[in-house]
Amino acid sequence: MSKLKFFFIALFSLTFMGGGYLWYSLAIFPVPKTQFQTARTLSYQRQALDQSVACFHTNGNIDPIAQRDFRLLVWNMHKGQD
Repeated sequence: MSKLKFFFIALFSLTFMGGGYLWYSLAIFPVPKTQFQTARTLSYQRQALDQSVACFHTNGNIDPIAQRDFRLLVWNMHKGQD
């Protein structure tokens, strides 16, 4: 009886800890909205890839994104997909 009781206590503990881990790792983020400042003279055409992603395209030259801003943008988008 002792082994059976130990087994059920261990099973309950593992289930409880697993559920707690999943609840802790669950993160809900709002949709990331990113705004870049560019020249007002450029015209952008909206290209919808799907319902959740919108891309804008221009034929003009735009300034490159700084590396520190790009890393933050990628991190925010990645965390939003977790």
